[in-house]
Amino acid sequence: MTDEVFDKEPQLAFRIVRRFNEKIAPLRQAVEDACVLWRLCARPELAEHLFQQCEERAGELEAGDAHVTRFVDFT
Repeated sequence: MTDEVFDKEPQLAFRIVRRFNEKIAPLRQAVEDACVLWRLCARPELAEHLFQQCEERAGELEAGDAHVTRFVDFT
């Protein structure tokens, strides 16, 4: 997944990651003793980048900024 997806369409990125996890869950359960590593391809240091974005926009989210809150999934 590219940075553009995370930056411009975070809800889509979230749905992709959630769907990926849903798809591999049955496979993880089917292979009990094997060490099976599943990966979703994304930029290096993705988690660090996302946490930084969250920190930078925390004030806007708390203030209820419509531009920022539209990207948040509260479910």
